[in-house]
Amino acid sequence: MWIVYTLVIIAVAVWLAGIWIRRGEDLAPFDQTIDAGAIERFSRPDGPSEGHQSLVSEFLAMGKQVKGMSRKELLLFSRNFMENMPNGKEFAARFKPVEIDGLPAEWVLAPGIDPSRRVLYLHGGGFIAGSPNSHRSATSRFSEVANAAVLAIDYRLMPENRRTDGVEDCRSAYRWILENGPEGPSQPSRLFVGGDSAGGNLTLMMAAWVRDQKLRAPDAVVALSPLSDST
Repeated sequence: MWIVYTLVIIAVAVWLAGIWIRRGEDLAPFDQTIDAGAIERFSRPDGPSEGHQSLVSEFLAMGKQVKGMSRKELLLFSRNFMENMPNGKEFAARFKPVEIDGLPAEWVLAPGIDPSRRVLYLHGGGFIAGSPNSHRSATSRFSEVANAAVLAIDYRLMPENRRTDGVEDCRSAYRWILENGPEGPSQPSRLFVGGDSAGGNLTLMMAAWVRDQKLRAPDAVVALSPLSDST
């Protein structure tokens, strides 16, 4: 009989968890196009490029490589893979290490940029992987096109740390960049916040937090393929 009671308890727990997960605001209306005339398409008329197909092949091969790995092995594989992404690449940008109250970070400085223009960049990696090093291809390009000094931070990752620890690191970095640039203490003339994937999620969270804290707002927020709806 105790087995039946156990199953009933599990079923109720799952049901309550489902209610809790679905209790957020209904975002379904945003799945529909509001203004069809505003849509811009960037796909190639002749289909994906050779580079795209090559990347798909690499990911498929990687899927076979990780098959059967434990969670710990998958975590290590993901981190190593991302850290090795810049290997063999040459960058025109200069990378200047900096520490923000114990938080490792680096300034990414493309040639000839205006150091008073600044970007706080929050890397992706599912909150479990990634670093300023893994995203140097993105940050160096960001510095170039924005004509700005990019601050890439090494926020704390899960599962060794709580998710809120990483969020707190991002907040500390934002407060710091309001008062500091690559050449020392100074306020920015223009300030941007950007990030990809998990970093895009952090970017959107930061924008809301900055508003609520009544801090100097960023001049633009750039969220690249962000995690935006966890429900």
